[in-house]
Amino acid sequence: MAIFGADDRVALQSGTDAPPLAAFSQVLARFSDGVVTQGSGVMIGPASLLTAAHAIYHPDHGGWAEQVQIVPGRLGAIKPYGVFEAVSLSTPSPWRVPGALSYEILKYDYGVVTLSSAIGYVTGWLDYGYNQTGTGLLLGKELLNIGYPADLGGNSLYFDTGTVDRVADDILYFTDDLDIMPGQSGSPVIYDNNGVDVILGVVSHQLISPDENGVLGLSESSVNAIQGWVNQEGSEPIQIELNPQYQTIDIALATQVVRLIEVIYDQQPGYTLLTEFKNQSTEMGLARFADSLVAAESALSVDAVLASTVTVNAGITGSAAQIAFDYLMAELTAHPTYRGEVILKASTLLSELSEDSVFGDFAVVFNAEVVNSLAYSVIATNTDYRAVAASSVIGWLSSEAALDAAVSLTGLVDEISSVALNSYI
Repeated sequence: MAIFGADDRVALQSGTDAPPLAAFSQVLARFSDGVVTQGSGVMIGPASLLTAAHAIYHPDHGGWAEQVQIVPGRLGAIKPYGVFEAVSLSTPSPWRVPGALSYEILKYDYGVVTLSSAIGYVTGWLDYGYNQTGTGLLLGKELLNIGYPADLGGNSLYFDTGTVDRVADDILYFTDDLDIMPGQSGSPVIYDNNGVDVILGVVSHQLISPDENGVLGLSESSVNAIQGWVNQEGSEPIQIELNPQYQTIDIALATQVVRLIEVIYDQQPGYTLLTEFKNQSTEMGLARFADSLVAAESALSVDAVLASTVTVNAGITGSAAQIAFDYLMAELTAHPTYRGEVILKASTLLSELSEDSVFGDFAVVFNAEVVNSLAYSVIATNTDYRAVAASSVIGWLSSEAALDAAVSLTGLVDEISSVALNSYI
């Protein structure tokens, strides 16, 4: 992979915490020989990510990756949705034939990572397709690439455009533009099809002589294979249930609201409540909404109960639980009139600690729970709330307490508006 002349790749400075840029992901793979590789990919369904085959199956490193993680929308140290694990990997069988010559299998350098979480409902996903008359008609067309180049740190998205200079056996070659380096493998090349972004290829390899960057152009056969893998996780039936207004939802705001619901109630709010809570927080401001949410719950009027509830519902255990409890108590004592805002800030802080030595594992699980909750709650047909973890609602381990919590949650919309609010910092 090569840079042609001046490096034309441009860093994306913002916008990766919402669709459509959130659909682009860093891909980390650990192989049996201990090698860890970094590539790129893009969401193409609720739980499906498209990448290069060599990013997840590499004969030089023992075949299949033993662990694959994706970090959607990563922007430097910021991981807006956390880290997600693959539950299955798919590549064309010819890619895995022992001893196959590399040039013979380049047209099979594509694969799909299936995830346990339907994060596509939060990140969005892109369409993919092929030219019915063959990849040859892409000659001279300008395509866009978005990925995570390793030579530029590997942790931030960059984009570039290039014009297809040569096509051979479904491979699109670029000889003087579309700068590509390791780390961008698996990232998509995108064509503007009358205002609709469509993935038409996947970054694959470099030819040394002549010096060309190679992109696998999607064909009818590769698209059919990809669609088969995607259908295994049920994307087609789920897509038609997706709330058509979802793309207009403020993802950052909705995520904050769901974090609050998770740490206070350990529940998924459902579409109706999420919509109402989002409207409330828009009208009064997120900090005031957080305070009203806590104030509406008489059971949480004691700081120690609130701190314990949040610690339990955030899933923090062991020695870390005491650290979290002490932190919350100190903050609640220091800011007695802004109790909800303290919890809001704490939930945001936890979500950002995925690499912390003490809270890292808890943050990863918490982020996954929030994403699952949001994925459930943005589907219009999911109007009801539901418990994320049975016997863990508002910190009490009994079904009666869980029922009381559920009843309380459904009544919050009316209660919040009647809560007397203090002035805010």
